[in-house]
Amino acid sequence: MKKVWLLIILTPILMALVAAAQTGPRDLQLTVRIVPAVNPAETEIIVTLLNATDHALSLPKPFLSFGGAPPAIIVVSKFEPSDPHAPVMSKSGTFSAVLPPSDILEAAESWIVLGPGQTLDIQDRLLDLVTETGGAGTYRLHVVYSPPSLDAQDRKKLRAAGIYPLSKGDHVSNLVSVEIAGSTSSAN
Repeated sequence: MKKVWLLIILTPILMALVAAAQTGPRDLQLTVRIVPAVNPAETEIIVTLLNATDHALSLPKPFLSFGGAPPAIIVVSKFEPSDPHAPVMSKSGTFSAVLPPSDILEAAESWIVLGPGQTLDIQDRLLDLVTETGGAGTYRLHVVYSPPSLDAQDRKKLRAAGIYPLSKGDHVSNLVSVEIAGSTSSAN
Protein backbone atom coordinates (compact mmCIF):
# COMPACT_ATOMS: atom_id res chain seq x y z
CA MET A 1 0.00 0.00 0.00
CA LYS A 2 2.88 2.36 0.79
CA LYS A 3 4.28 1.79 -2.71
CA VAL A 4 0.96 2.81 -4.29
CA TRP A 5 0.84 6.06 -2.27
CA LEU A 6 4.47 6.76 -3.10
CA LEU A 7 3.71 6.22 -6.79
CA ILE A 8 0.66 8.51 -6.60
CA ILE A 9 2.74 11.23 -4.96
CA LEU A 10 5.82 10.90 -7.19
CA THR A 11 4.05 10.64 -10.58
CA PRO A 12 3.04 14.34 -10.82
CA ILE A 13 6.49 15.39 -9.62
CA LEU A 14 8.22 13.24 -12.25
CA MET A 15 5.89 14.54 -15.00
CA ALA A 16 6.69 18.13 -14.01
CA LEU A 17 10.42 17.41 -14.09
CA VAL A 18 10.19 15.84 -17.57
CA ALA A 19 8.19 18.82 -18.87
CA ALA A 20 10.69 21.27 -17.37
CA ALA A 21 13.61 19.43 -19.01
CA GLN A 22 12.12 19.97 -22.48
CA THR A 23 12.97 23.57 -23.32
CA GLY A 24 12.11 25.75 -26.29
CA PRO A 25 8.92 26.02 -28.30
CA ARG A 26 7.36 22.87 -29.72
CA ASP A 27 4.83 24.33 -32.15
CA LEU A 28 7.16 24.20 -35.17
CA GLN A 29 9.56 21.30 -35.66
CA LEU A 30 12.57 21.63 -37.95
CA THR A 31 14.32 18.77 -39.71
CA VAL A 32 17.37 19.25 -41.90
CA ARG A 33 18.49 16.77 -44.58
CA ILE A 34 21.45 16.76 -46.92
CA VAL A 35 21.08 15.46 -50.49
CA PRO A 36 24.56 14.67 -51.79
CA ALA A 37 25.51 15.00 -55.44
CA VAL A 38 28.36 13.76 -57.61
CA ASN A 39 29.47 17.37 -58.01
CA PRO A 40 29.98 18.74 -54.45
CA ALA A 41 28.73 22.15 -55.58
CA GLU A 42 25.35 20.53 -56.31
CA THR A 43 24.90 19.15 -52.77
CA GLU A 44 21.57 20.35 -51.41
CA ILE A 45 20.19 21.18 -48.00
CA ILE A 46 16.49 20.64 -47.33
CA VAL A 47 14.87 22.10 -44.23
CA THR A 48 11.41 20.76 -43.38
CA LEU A 49 9.13 22.86 -41.19
CA LEU A 50 6.36 20.83 -39.49
CA ASN A 51 3.36 22.34 -37.70
CA ALA A 52 3.21 20.19 -34.55
CA THR A 53 0.05 21.83 -33.13
CA ASP A 54 -3.67 21.14 -33.42
CA HIS A 55 -4.30 24.50 -35.13
CA ALA A 56 -2.98 26.46 -38.11
CA LEU A 57 0.29 28.40 -37.70
CA SER A 58 1.22 31.51 -39.68
CA LEU A 59 4.77 32.66 -40.41
CA PRO A 60 6.69 34.68 -43.00
CA LYS A 61 7.96 32.31 -45.71
CA PRO A 62 11.70 31.80 -45.22
CA PHE A 63 14.22 31.45 -48.07
CA LEU A 64 17.95 30.68 -48.32
CA SER A 65 20.25 33.66 -47.99
CA PHE A 66 23.76 33.91 -46.58
CA GLY A 67 23.76 37.18 -44.66
CA GLY A 68 20.05 37.92 -44.13
CA ALA A 69 18.51 39.58 -41.07
CA PRO A 70 16.11 38.13 -38.48
CA PRO A 71 13.57 36.66 -38.42
CA ALA A 72 15.64 33.87 -39.91
CA ILE A 73 16.47 30.18 -40.03
CA ILE A 74 20.21 30.23 -39.34
CA VAL A 75 22.34 27.45 -40.81
CA VAL A 76 25.09 26.68 -38.29
CA SER A 77 27.88 24.56 -39.73
CA LYS A 78 31.32 23.28 -38.93
CA PHE A 79 33.71 22.06 -41.64
CA GLU A 80 36.46 19.55 -40.93
CA PRO A 81 38.69 19.27 -44.01
CA SER A 82 39.94 15.92 -45.30
CA ASP A 83 43.46 17.41 -45.33
CA PRO A 84 44.68 17.27 -41.71
CA HIS A 85 46.83 20.39 -42.31
CA ALA A 86 43.93 22.59 -43.47
CA PRO A 87 42.11 24.76 -40.90
CA VAL A 88 38.76 23.75 -39.37
CA MET A 89 36.12 26.35 -40.33
CA SER A 90 32.71 27.39 -39.04
CA LYS A 91 30.09 29.37 -40.94
CA SER A 92 26.55 30.56 -40.51
CA GLY A 93 24.13 31.51 -43.24
CA THR A 94 20.47 32.32 -42.96
CA PHE A 95 17.09 31.44 -44.32
CA SER A 96 15.55 34.91 -44.03
CA ALA A 97 11.97 36.06 -43.87
CA VAL A 98 10.76 39.51 -44.88
CA LEU A 99 10.31 41.85 -41.93
CA PRO A 100 6.67 42.89 -41.41
CA PRO A 101 5.41 46.38 -42.27
CA SER A 102 4.10 48.53 -39.42
CA ASP A 103 0.60 46.95 -39.53
CA ILE A 104 0.90 43.35 -38.35
CA LEU A 105 -2.42 42.28 -39.90
CA GLU A 106 -1.27 43.63 -43.27
CA ALA A 107 2.01 41.76 -42.91
CA ALA A 108 0.23 38.53 -41.98
CA GLU A 109 -1.67 38.59 -45.30
CA SER A 110 1.56 37.55 -47.06
CA TRP A 111 2.52 34.87 -44.50
CA ILE A 112 2.23 31.19 -45.22
CA VAL A 113 -0.23 29.11 -43.22
CA LEU A 114 0.68 25.58 -42.14
CA GLY A 115 -2.29 23.46 -41.06
CA PRO A 116 -1.95 20.92 -38.25
CA GLY A 117 0.60 18.30 -39.30
CA GLN A 118 1.36 20.16 -42.54
CA THR A 119 4.97 20.58 -43.70
CA LEU A 120 6.91 23.01 -45.85
CA ASP A 121 10.24 22.12 -47.47
CA ILE A 122 12.82 24.81 -48.10
CA GLN A 123 15.62 23.68 -50.37
CA ASP A 124 18.80 25.15 -51.76
CA ARG A 125 22.40 24.25 -52.55
CA LEU A 126 25.29 24.29 -50.11
CA LEU A 127 27.28 25.97 -52.92
CA ASP A 128 28.46 28.96 -50.85
CA LEU A 129 29.58 26.72 -48.01
CA VAL A 130 31.42 24.28 -50.28
CA THR A 131 33.04 27.04 -52.37
CA GLU A 132 34.43 28.96 -49.38
CA THR A 133 35.90 25.95 -47.61
CA GLY A 134 37.37 24.24 -50.63
CA GLY A 135 35.16 21.17 -50.75
CA ALA A 136 36.63 17.90 -49.48
CA GLY A 137 35.83 17.15 -45.86
CA THR A 138 33.03 16.69 -43.35
CA TYR A 139 30.27 19.25 -42.88
CA ARG A 140 28.22 19.11 -39.67
CA LEU A 141 25.24 21.42 -39.51
CA HIS A 142 21.88 22.22 -37.99
CA VAL A 143 19.43 25.08 -38.36
CA VAL A 144 17.84 27.45 -35.85
CA TYR A 145 14.65 29.39 -36.64
CA SER A 146 13.89 32.56 -34.71
CA PRO A 147 10.33 33.70 -35.52
CA PRO A 148 9.44 37.38 -35.95
CA SER A 149 9.63 39.34 -32.73
CA LEU A 150 6.06 40.39 -31.94
CA ASP A 151 4.98 42.52 -29.02
CA ALA A 152 1.93 41.65 -26.88
CA GLN A 153 -0.31 44.07 -28.82
CA ASP A 154 0.57 42.52 -32.20
CA ARG A 155 0.02 39.00 -30.82
CA LYS A 156 -3.38 40.09 -29.48
CA LYS A 157 -4.37 41.57 -32.87
CA LEU A 158 -3.33 38.38 -34.66
CA ARG A 159 -5.20 36.10 -32.24
CA ALA A 160 -8.34 38.28 -32.52
CA ALA A 161 -8.15 37.79 -36.30
CA GLY A 162 -7.79 34.00 -35.88
CA ILE A 163 -4.10 34.02 -36.82
CA TYR A 164 -1.70 31.96 -34.70
CA PRO A 165 1.92 33.13 -34.96
CA LEU A 166 4.79 30.93 -33.79
CA SER A 167 5.76 30.80 -30.12
CA LYS A 168 8.62 32.99 -28.95
CA GLY A 169 12.04 31.38 -28.79
CA ASP A 170 14.40 29.49 -31.04
CA HIS A 171 13.27 26.36 -32.90
CA VAL A 172 16.29 24.04 -33.36
CA SER A 173 16.69 21.18 -35.86
CA ASN A 174 18.54 17.90 -35.76
CA LEU A 175 22.30 17.75 -36.43
CA VAL A 176 23.41 16.24 -39.76
CA SER A 177 26.75 15.44 -41.37
CA VAL A 178 27.82 15.09 -44.96
CA GLU A 179 31.18 13.86 -46.20
CA ILE A 180 32.36 15.43 -49.44
CA ALA A 181 35.41 13.79 -50.97
CA GLY A 182 36.68 15.00 -54.32
CA SER A 183 33.97 14.47 -56.93
CA THR A 184 31.69 12.22 -54.83
CA SER A 185 29.74 12.66 -51.61
CA SER A 186 27.67 10.64 -49.19
CA ALA A 187 25.27 11.71 -46.43
CA ASN A 188 25.23 10.36 -42.89
